[in-house]
Amino acid sequence: MFDKFVSKNKKMRAGQRILRPIIKVIGTDIGIDFYDVYKIVENTFEIVEDRNVMMNRLYRKITANKKG
Repeated sequence: MFDKFVSKNKKMRAGQRILRPIIKVIGTDIGIDFYDVYKIVENTFEIVEDRNVMMNRLYRKITANKKG
């Protein structure tokens, strides 16, 4: 998964806080916490990698494998 989730420490930079409402209208939310979404499938998948990448850590690369 490669998307614009909020960082693991859940802190958004000032620019992100300012841009979030505008970007949300366009169709994406840069303030979503991946692990809130992950809770739905955590019994089925395990996280292998979670790191900040690209555009001054705006994007995160998250790799998961299906359990079993």
